[in-house]
Amino acid sequence: MKFARLLISGWLLALAASSQAAGGSDGDGYYLAGFEFHRPDASMWKRTRCGSPAGGSEQVDLITKWGKNVSSGKTPLSYYPRPQMIRLENTAAEEIDAAVLRDRGDAANWINLNGLWEWEPAVPSSLPPFGKTLNGSILVPFPVESCLSGVAPASSDDFVSNMWYRLVFDSPAISDGSRYLLNFGAVNWQSTVYLNGQNLGNNTGGYNSFSFDVSFKEKGNELLIRVFNPADSGSQPNGKQRIGAISSPGGDTYTPSSGIWQTVWLEKVADAYVSSLKIDQSFADRVVVTANAAGGDGSILAVSFQVFDGKEKIAEVSGKAGQAVAIMLPNARLWSPEDPHLYDLRVYMGDDSVLSYFGMRTFGAALSTKGWKRPQLNGKFTFFAGFLDQSFWPDGIYTAPSDDALKYDIQVLESFGLNMIRLHQKINPARWYHHADVRGLVIFQDLVQKVIFFLLFNSFFSDFFTFFELFSTGEHQRRRFPILSLI
Repeated sequence: MKFARLLISGWLLALAASSQAAGGSDGDGYYLAGFEFHRPDASMWKRTRCGSPAGGSEQVDLITKWGKNVSSGKTPLSYYPRPQMIRLENTAAEEIDAAVLRDRGDAANWINLNGLWEWEPAVPSSLPPFGKTLNGSILVPFPVESCLSGVAPASSDDFVSNMWYRLVFDSPAISDGSRYLLNFGAVNWQSTVYLNGQNLGNNTGGYNSFSFDVSFKEKGNELLIRVFNPADSGSQPNGKQRIGAISSPGGDTYTPSSGIWQTVWLEKVADAYVSSLKIDQSFADRVVVTANAAGGDGSILAVSFQVFDGKEKIAEVSGKAGQAVAIMLPNARLWSPEDPHLYDLRVYMGDDSVLSYFGMRTFGAALSTKGWKRPQLNGKFTFFAGFLDQSFWPDGIYTAPSDDALKYDIQVLESFGLNMIRLHQKINPARWYHHADVRGLVIFQDLVQKVIFFLLFNSFFSDFFTFFELFSTGEHQRRRFPILSLI
């Protein structure tokens, strides 16, 4: 039984691919101009052996074909990290190519910060090392314990729970009244972010995205991040992570994934901007959209929603920021694994505009003619067959080595004739769900758990609120992607 469970884990699928001919590359950088980054020398990074750093044969090196292409000389995971909300600036309406924008974003308003950063272990309760070069370097966004980070611990005794990240950069002069958001895909587990000596704030949770409204000086901006991750020694939900697995791999728990493990990026926004979209697409004849706003003077702004089927505009309605708006789509083409049809959604608010998408579908359950309760998709009985995917990679652990690797994790299901993935004990990056949307794979989404005795004997109320926040993260993902069913 345990072997079967491991067989259907995502990392073994990736390992099977590693024997194929090397190929596949991440996207090129199409980024906001004017930034210059003062990174550590590329020669400071060298990957360690993947999969078994602490023992075994020196020949053991479980690197995937995509991991072989990772280097400190190019931006890892360079694709646009938020494919369901692309901010538009210099893209005219008639020039929108949705597929290209979901991969590249609009070059006028974002830049990827992935790459080589300064890094070093932190002493608990120590003061921020402002203005000081850190002792080591790490390849962001690979977790500390992954062989692609360049700083993977050699044994469980070397596990680092407290750490500093540092990046120094110059920025272009800002003269048009625009502002910037500093976005984090996910950092495991607690993080405190400083910019130019100012504490921007902190985040608790290893699976949620978060942002800060920031401003820069033209020269010598210092971004400093403190991260704390107790992994399985803490009371927070940590899924399959186990410190002991570094020295003693085996069983159904794996190496931890500490620190930054999803893309870090800067985004240029208008003074008042769309901060998020809530898309309820669980109907057969309409979609309900809420555009939330931030910035500006606090007034409620008018919002325009346009729905496109390919290049044809099929619906347009108006509303207010923060208010749900129903867009009727009679005779809609419903999303399904056999026909994963997606509609484009363009949202305009003042000087801001974003591109999104959705798929019309309903999930439910009904009694069959024999009296058994069975799942339904779009009102039809559907047999969901798929893998239990734990999404651990032998080289990146929590982080896929490239976007092609993320896509492969979805595409391989088709070769087995399957239509579903149960994502187990993990919440993946947004691009993984996007690939499932496009390919027609249904995702049954687990929430990340903690061994039950921690709930009984550790600080119950603290854990309760941590679990509540994690559920909110999973529910937010369910509202964003048509393929998701939360379990």
